[in-house]
Amino acid sequence: MKMTLISKRTELERETNRCEPPENRHSTHQLFYRKTILSFLSLLLLFIGVGCTHQMRVKNLSDFSVSPTSTGNSFDVALAPYKGSEELRSFYSETLDALNRHPDIKTVRGQWTLHGVSDEFNPEYIVDLDISANYKGSGWNYPITFPGCYLFICAANGYVYKADVTTDILISHILITDPPSSSTDKESTEATDNASPPLTDMEPVWATDDASPPSADKEPTEATDNSSPSSTGIQPAWAMDDPSASGPTCTTPLLCSDCVPMNFNFRHCSYKRGFWSGSAWWMPGYGLHNLITGFVYVGYDKSATKSFVDKSDEKYGAYIADKIVSMIVNEQKNKEEITRLYLE
Repeated sequence: MKMTLISKRTELERETNRCEPPENRHSTHQLFYRKTILSFLSLLLLFIGVGCTHQMRVKNLSDFSVSPTSTGNSFDVALAPYKGSEELRSFYSETLDALNRHPDIKTVRGQWTLHGVSDEFNPEYIVDLDISANYKGSGWNYPITFPGCYLFICAANGYVYKADVTTDILISHILITDPPSSSTDKESTEATDNASPPLTDMEPVWATDDASPPSADKEPTEATDNSSPSSTGIQPAWAMDDPSASGPTCTTPLLCSDCVPMNFNFRHCSYKRGFWSGSAWWMPGYGLHNLITGFVYVGYDKSATKSFVDKSDEKYGAYIADKIVSMIVNEQKNKEEITRLYLE
């Protein structure tokens, strides 16, 4: 009984196929072939695009390797709030981490202002970092695009880029001064009242041969208003105290400053550049369109910035952290040397 049913079904299918017009069977086969060819081309294009990429490679990263050495002096340091671009924020974070690992640093905190002074954390120095970067392409990117597109040079070598990272370091010494007591104010007032009057024949400071006395109704000149502050009174934006606040006052005399250049040389090829460079193998014109594309690809590719920062931020942080500690230690040594010479 089962065999009979199977035989009848097979015969029915054969009759149906015989009744189907040849044009329909041909169109079905064409549709299948088209789907297969399109799938193959899509996979081929994906392979070409991925195959033409080059992972981020910083060639001179080892130039900024440092081995921090301990001097035996430990101190607390604070980093002022970060004010640079968002893409370079990890440079600031890695510097903070490197300072935290440095043997000469007792305690360090980031995003710190003078209003954060407390018994738990009272740093001796505050460091202000101004980080900037300038990216450039290279003329070598043209031959990499054409005729290098035929040999997939963009995948083997990557496009040539440079990054000039500049870090301005400003280190200030934090001094906390207690407010004068009422008794001190009273003694100072009495001393002023009991002071002897100035001699009438005594010339003022400005009374010299080549100087004239200042006019009483003359307002201060603009040069005086715009004159640079002294090294003992520099007040960065983060160091402004609340004038209405009472209690100890903080001053931040400038200790030292430096500009640290770091020039990186790296290679990278994004999916977009690799795809269009490798299109010489499948686009009409045998890749001659890369004669024009090459001029476009001479410049820097902004999509490489994030990969560059992620690859170099750890080395950057260790290098700048060691530079900060070295600057503080050198200033401490200079101060000790001056004190010794003065005592002698």
